Amino acid sequence: MERTVINFNNRNCYESDTIYYDCETNLVAGTSAKQFPLLRMAKAVAKRAYEGKVRKTTGLPYEDHCTEIYRLCMHYQFSHGDDVMYAAAVLHDYLEDAVKRGEDQITTIEWMKKTFGYSVTTIVVELTNEAKNAEGKYPKSLPNGETQWIDKSEYTNYKLSEMSPKALFLKLLDILSNLGDAETLPDFVRRIRSQITFIDNNIETIFKVKMTTDHRLVLESIGRILSDIYREHSKTRYSLRYKNTD
Repeated sequence: MERTVINFNNRNCYESDTIYYDCETNLVAGTSAKQFPLLRMAKAVAKRAYEGKVRKTTGLPYEDHCTEIYRLCMHYQFSHGDDVMYAAAVLHDYLEDAVKRGEDQITTIEWMKKTFGYSVTTIVVELTNEAKNAEGKYPKSLPNGETQWIDKSEYTNYKLSEMSPKALFLKLLDILSNLGDAETLPDFVRRIRSQITFIDNNIETIFKVKMTTDHRLVLESIGRILSDIYREHSKTRYSLRYKNTD
């Protein structure tokens, strides 16, 4: 079928369902959608990137997980109606998965900036783990500009502590989604619990200025699920600590 070529931002593109695709690379180049254009493009990218991929926990299409995160965003005032948050939610794993597919990280980041803008790209980068070294250690940037290599659990906490409020909110929604699907995977659930425990233990210090009421509500929902799995993870402390706070 012959495609109609459209000049979009000085690039030859073809259009499909309001999305412009670069004729040379077949990558998303833009959209003619007026409502939530970033989300429309993100969903188109995810549809192609995750075609045929399923979740280990449920066997359902991986794209469904991406869709669930953005739909969760719609239910909270912090992210409701925010096109940047919706797009970043759909693309939260995209950069990490692109590197696993053999794509160059820097090139992918530059394409994301050009297509989705700085805000979406920055949030996705915040949610992406950097590459580990041959010893299985992850990089931590020190104030003096040097790099310290640390183990996975310490790196995970370091990433959480460095996240912006928007990235942290999407991370919590991702945890909530994953936890609901992965109760039968003990090691996975233990890692999630470790992250939530770190946040909870530092909620009045590291995370205090990043937490809105909606962040705390999501934490409370996660706490309820964890308390059903671990008796010692009391959901009461969540409901008491986060009640009537801003």
